[in-house]
Amino acid sequence: MAEETRRRFFYGYVVVIGAWLAMFVSAGTQFSFGIFFPALLEDFGWTRGMLSLGFTLNLLFMPVFGLLSGYLVDRIGPRRTVIIGAIIGGIAVSLLSTVTQIWQFILIYGVLVPTGIGLSYTVPTVSTVRRWFMKKAGRMVAIAWTGSGLGIEVVQKLDLFNDPEFLL
Repeated sequence: MAEETRRRFFYGYVVVIGAWLAMFVSAGTQFSFGIFFPALLEDFGWTRGMLSLGFTLNLLFMPVFGLLSGYLVDRIGPRRTVIIGAIIGGIAVSLLSTVTQIWQFILIYGVLVPTGIGLSYTVPTVSTVRRWFMKKAGRMVAIAWTGSGLGIEVVQKLDLFNDPEFLL
């Protein structure tokens, strides 16, 4: 009888932590652009407009891939959708280190990065958290969403690349 009354661990909280982490990484990645902007201008000699086109396309393609994400969540499930998005996003971010021409930057940061982020960010994480909670759904989605804001804030505050001592 004592075992029946003991509370069991609810896996939904693990889902909230996973959603928080996915949002933290996705938002941090997407909005790290400002940190690299001055270095890209200086190192490659591109204009502000050319470089900003990549970020503009990133913001335009994100919702498009968010729509695709909703379709995929319904068809193949959120886990597979997030995994596909994380793989595409990881490859895209890795490819950024090989960029030498502006068209490469625009293609990778403007199209491939938002593909990965769009598939692994808001739609699959929020819908998954929502499925696990009936009474506390709003609170748990809000907790997961704090990962997004905190990811952006941490990336902006840990601007190590512009710290001269870090580069030594």
